[in-house]
Amino acid sequence: MGKTDRWSRMAKIKIAKWQDDLPDGYDVHDDFRKTREIEDYDFDAVNDAIRNAEEYKLKLPKKIGGFTIMTGLEATTSTPPPTEWIIENILPKKFNSCLAGTTGSKKSMWAIQLSMCLANGEKNFCGNKIKSKGIKVLYVDTEIGQDELHRRYQKIQKHMNWRGNENILLMSKGGFHMDIWNDVHEVMGYFKPELVVFDSLYNTTTVSDFAKSTGMSKVTDALTVFKDQYDATILTIAHFNKGQHDLGLSIDRMQGSAVLQNWVEFQMLMISTYEDNFNLWQVAKARGVRHDRTIIGIKWDNFWFTTVGVVDDIKPFMITANKKQNWMTVLEDCPEKFDTQLWLNVFNSIFNMSERTGKQWLKECSDSPMVTKLTHGIYQKNLRLIDENNINE
Repeated sequence: MGKTDRWSRMAKIKIAKWQDDLPDGYDVHDDFRKTREIEDYDFDAVNDAIRNAEEYKLKLPKKIGGFTIMTGLEATTSTPPPTEWIIENILPKKFNSCLAGTTGSKKSMWAIQLSMCLANGEKNFCGNKIKSKGIKVLYVDTEIGQDELHRRYQKIQKHMNWRGNENILLMSKGGFHMDIWNDVHEVMGYFKPELVVFDSLYNTTTVSDFAKSTGMSKVTDALTVFKDQYDATILTIAHFNKGQHDLGLSIDRMQGSAVLQNWVEFQMLMISTYEDNFNLWQVAKARGVRHDRTIIGIKWDNFWFTTVGVVDDIKPFMITANKKQNWMTVLEDCPEKFDTQLWLNVFNSIFNMSERTGKQWLKECSDSPMVTKLTHGIYQKNLRLIDENNINE
C-alpha cells in the first residue's frame, strides 16, 4: 500500500451532487457555456452541487490479505454454518484433522479403511456413524509405494461389498523426499475430492526438521491451501517421537513444532499395546466440535479394524521401554524349569496386574530367546537379558 492509498483512507472525501432537475450528463462545461450566454452568471449549478456534496465512504471488502472480514452487524444478523461430521466423533467436515501414533500401530491401515468406507458408502467406520456416504476421497501415499498400497487396498476391500471405484483415487510415491504439493494440485484438477488424506505427513516435503517452526509453517501453509482452495477436508497421518512410552496418549509425543499442534483442529492419537494388534485410540484436541476424551480399544484382525470397547485404565496395556527387563525380573525368581502357575505366583508377588496380563507376558517371553517352551505349560530359562553392567559376568 502506497502513501497515497493510506492518505485517501484517512482523508474525508466528498462527491459533488448535481440537482435532480438538471439534464442527464450535465457537467461543469455546461455551466461554463451558460456563464458566457447569461451576463453575470456565477456557476450556480456548480455551487449547488458542491453544497450538496455527499461524503464518499469506502466499502469494506470481504477479504483483506489472508483475513476474512465480518462486521458486527453481519455477525449478529447472519447464521453461522453448522459444524458437520463426515464420520461422527472421528472426522469433522472441512477441518484440519490429524491421526498421530506409535510405530507399528497400523495408522495407515486405519486411514485406508476409513477412506474406503467413505468411498463405498458404508454405514459406519469402527462403530461410528458415517454421515457423508459415498464421498470422493483422494488418498496420497508418500511412504509405502504403489505395490504395497495396492495389496493393502485389495485386502481391506474383501471386507466390503465393494462399489466405490468412482469415489476414490490413489496416488503413491516411494519413501524419497520431495515437495509433493504441485503434483497433488495437478491431480486435483482431474479429481474433485471432498477428503484428502496425506499419509504420512513427514514425506510430503523436503523440509528436514519439523521441530523448527519455520520449516513446519511451510508444510501447514501448503496443507491450508488445499483446504481453502478446494473447500476440502484434510486428514494427515503423523508419527510420534521415539520412546516416551510413559507419556501414553499425549499430543506432546507427536513429531513437529507447536505450529503443527496449533494448525490441527481435530487431533486423534493411536498407540500400540503389549497385546498384538490391539490399540488404544483417543481424541486429544477438538476445535469447534464436541471433545470426548474417552479412550477406545480397537482391534485389528485380517486387515480390518473393529472397536472393542472403552478402556478406563490404560496402564496394564502400555508397552514400556523396559518390558524385557520386567520379564527378567520375574525369571530371576523362577527356577531353571518352571510351569505357568509358578510364573504367575512370582508375577503376582511383584506386579499389581491381572492374571491375564501375567499369562500374556509369559507368552511373549516364551516367543523370545529368553525362554524355551518345553511342552504345554512347562518352560525353561534360556538367554538372559544383559547390559553394560553384566556383560562380562
